[in-house]
Amino acid sequence: MRYAKERKLIECVKSDLARGRKCQIYAVYTAKRDVTSRLERVLSHEGIRVSVLTSQVPPDQREAWYERRLRDGMQVCIAHRGWFSVGMDLLWAPSIYFVQTDTPSTHCGRQARDPGE
Repeated sequence: MRYAKERKLIECVKSDLARGRKCQIYAVYTAKRDVTSRLERVLSHEGIRVSVLTSQVPPDQREAWYERRLRDGMQVCIAHRGWFSVGMDLLWAPSIYFVQTDTPSTHCGRQARDPGE
């Protein structure tokens, strides 16, 4: 079963990939109610090459993690947006989706969204 939000996400991601645009997907619930693994299964089932950045990857190793995954063919990455509040450029992903939000933080949200900041 696919939820309506998942069906729309699949549609948007497939459209982006068809235009050569890789995607970053942000989810907030990554611990007890982890939705990242479900999204990974849903997108993978559609033939999309997905990787999930977890908290197991230390902050100082995340850029290298992305580089390895991109070399291996990653089209979509799923991660918690809070992990990108400082110092990461995601220029490889011109399409960014927020599938969940938490307590609003303008600064954190802009950092996660704006590739040049």
